[in-house]
Amino acid sequence: MSSRARAILFALGALCCAGISAALAGGAATRSAEGLDELRPVVVTTAAFHKGQEIERGDLDGALEERRVPVAFAPPDVLAVAADGLGRRLAKPLPPGSYITASDFTAADRPSASRGAPNGTTPVEITVTGAGALAGSRSGPGTRVDVVVSGEPGPGPAAGRTYVAARRVALLDLVKARAETGVPGERWVATLALGRAEALKLIRAEGVARSIRLLGR
Repeated sequence: MSSRARAILFALGALCCAGISAALAGGAATRSAEGLDELRPVVVTTAAFHKGQEIERGDLDGALEERRVPVAFAPPDVLAVAADGLGRRLAKPLPPGSYITASDFTAADRPSASRGAPNGTTPVEITVTGAGALAGSRSGPGTRVDVVVSGEPGPGPAAGRTYVAARRVALLDLVKARAETGVPGERWVATLALGRAEALKLIRAEGVARSIRLLGR
C-alpha cells in the first residue's frame, strides 16, 4: 500500500473516531439536560394498596421501598422518606410499583405542609444537611429560608461552586431523615413551597450536589 493510501485511511479513521466521540458526548449532554443522569430519593409501593387504606408501621418495611430514580421520572410531590406516610389514608388505590405522593392521601390526611403551601407553589421534599439548629429555632410552617447548594468537585463550570438556588422560600416542614448505611452526617427532609422552575432546579441539584443547606431569614 502506498504512503498516500495509508494517509487517506488514517484520515478516514480519525474522522470516524471524532464522529463517534461527538455522538457519545451529545447523548450524555442530552441525558443530563433531561435529568436522566441525576437521581432523587422516592418512595415506591412494593405491594398493592386499596383506597382508604391507612399506611401502618409494618408497611414501612414490607410494602414500601425507598429508592433513587432519575429526576425526570419523579413527581414533584413524591415522598422521599417512607415514614412520612405513616398513619395517613390513601385517596385512591395504588398498584405495586407506584410512587407515593403527597396528593395520593385523603384531604384530611395529607401532610399539613401541603395545605399550607402559598398559591402558585407546590410542596417539594428536598434532603438537606446541617438543619438541626434551624429545626430547633424556626417559628413554624411558613418560615422563610434561602437554599444553598454546594457542588461536587470535578470538571465543569459548576464543579465545587456554592450558590443560592432559591431565595426566601417557605419552609413548610422539617423532619430528620432515616439514617442510611454508608451515608455520613445527619440528614433532614425539608418540605419547601416552590414554584415549578425552582422545584425543577432544586430537584436536579439534589441529584448531583455535595450538600444542600438551609439558611433562615
